[in-house]
Amino acid sequence: RLLSAEGDLSVRGTDLDGIFIGLWLNREHKDMLASFDGFYTYFAATGFSYGSTPSKWHELSSWAMANGKLFIASVGPGYDDTRIRPWNSHNTRDRANGQYYEAFWTHAIEEGANIVSVTSYNEWGEGTQIETAAMASERDIYKRYSDPYQYLNLTAKMASEFRRRRAEVLSGGEGSEHDAATTARQIQDELKE
Repeated sequence: RLLSAEGDLSVRGTDLDGIFIGLWLNREHKDMLASFDGFYTYFAATGFSYGSTPSKWHELSSWAMANGKLFIASVGPGYDDTRIRPWNSHNTRDRANGQYYEAFWTHAIEEGANIVSVTSYNEWGEGTQIETAAMASERDIYKRYSDPYQYLNLTAKMASEFRRRRAEVLSGGEGSEHDAATTARQIQDELKE
């Protein structure tokens, strides 16, 4: 009713119009997202929801493209909220010294996300922070970074690759859609070096 141009309460074409983004949680949410301008996947734990599962991103990206929507892939460095939700340990995802984060980014690039959001900059309670960090003491319960700037450096590196890839796609150059898998493999090989 609100976001559809035909809705009785529609804001489309009014001063209240904007770019409206919804959260894709479950497979059937695509019908609910039809009137939105796009969607994001939010969670930093792969498999936490249908939308946060990178193996499903090809389907999400294809649907977005076919329907003129923005696909905003959300990436995160890991997930551990057991300090605040002790019952939720089944959703814990180890950072693997940055490999988890790089893999998430690579999936976003490979599947043609229009935008990448990071979950999160400083959500320490869920263990998704990428901000500069150093252990306060040996008893510090947060995961140790290899260096305080590790995740900011990884973000800069992967965001640069994302921008390069998007520029290729938008220019119709070497990074056309059929080349996404090759590009992702190249990124993974570079990250191993």
